[in-house]
Parts: sequence; C-alpha cells; structure tokens
Amino acid sequence: MMTLEGAKATIDTVDALRTGTQTMKAIQKAMNIDDVDKTMDEINKQTENIKQI
Repeated sequence: MMTLEGAKATIDTVDALRTGTQTMKAIQKAMNIDDVDKTMDEINKQTENIKQI
C-alpha cells in the first residue's frame, strides 16, 4: 500500500512539473524583450516627470 501511495505521489509530482514547464514556455513566448525594455523606458520617463513636478 505504501508503495502504491509513493507511486501516486510521484505521478502527481511529475504531472505538476510538466504543467509548470508548459506554463513557463507559454509565458516566455508571450513576452518580448523589446516590449519589456519599452515598458521600462516608459516607467522611467513617467517617474522622472513626477520628480520634476
């Protein structure tokens, strides 16, 4: 019985890791380094504008 429970836990763990990997791949595909740079530039510009005000 303990062996079966251990096997089930292993299967659940591997499934969770597989799902996490797929999610991370999807997130990476959705992100673009140029978009991140552009967003950071805009944030820095707005922060500088607030400091001047």
